[in-house]
Amino acid sequence: PWLFDTQHDADPRLLTFFASREQQLRSAMQSLAAAGVSELALAYPDARMAKDTAASAQALASSLQMKMRAIAPAAGQGLQDFAARLPAGTPFHLVFMGTSVELAQFVRGLGARGAQRIVVCLTGVDPTTFTQLVPDNRVPVVFTQGVPNPHSGRVPVVRSYRQALSRFFDEAPSPVSLAGYVAGGYAAQMFARLGATPSRAQVLAEVQQRRSASVDEWPLSFEASGRGSTFVAQMLLNTRGQFIGS
Repeated sequence: PWLFDTQHDADPRLLTFFASREQQLRSAMQSLAAAGVSELALAYPDARMAKDTAASAQALASSLQMKMRAIAPAAGQGLQDFAARLPAGTPFHLVFMGTSVELAQFVRGLGARGAQRIVVCLTGVDPTTFTQLVPDNRVPVVFTQGVPNPHSGRVPVVRSYRQALSRFFDEAPSPVSLAGYVAGGYAAQMFARLGATPSRAQVLAEVQQRRSASVDEWPLSFEASGRGSTFVAQMLLNTRGQFIGS
């Protein structure tokens, strides 16, 4: 469900359900710009990734009239050490481009230093995993997600997801499992159309149709961008361990 690299959007064998990395990044930057933020830093887990993607991110920032700098650790430098040694002039708002474990290391470095920053991340990060890795987080983190807030969302799909989660699993709600619930609901509808014993060829042909559907009133439509949804939401994890937002 979390495949957000747009190079896969045209692959007829894949259903890409949620907003792409570019759509998430644009939404995050637009939210920051609307809040009056004029400068930010994109923090990458390694220099190679920064080199590959910084140009497109810079173009996006320029279109929003924002100043942006790309930062990454030196070769052989750990993310925790990198964050602990950020120059004092580093922008207050940081958009982190890595995974849950990488973000945990980065935030630990900021927290140990006592640096006052706000970190925004994309769906490569699972909030539940992050809070397990950094239980005493001292840095506010904004999670950009392709699904509603699984903790407090009021839409029908969140309610039905939470009911199913409490019935079948002993675990806390998370965006990752909510995304799996949505993708699974779509798959269930697809296989229901195919009958009891579909062949591999029939399944592939059905996938290639990219039919629009609704999972507990949550719409998925693949017509425009090749992705089922362009929905993007953000929720804040504050330093008291509380999730706030849509």
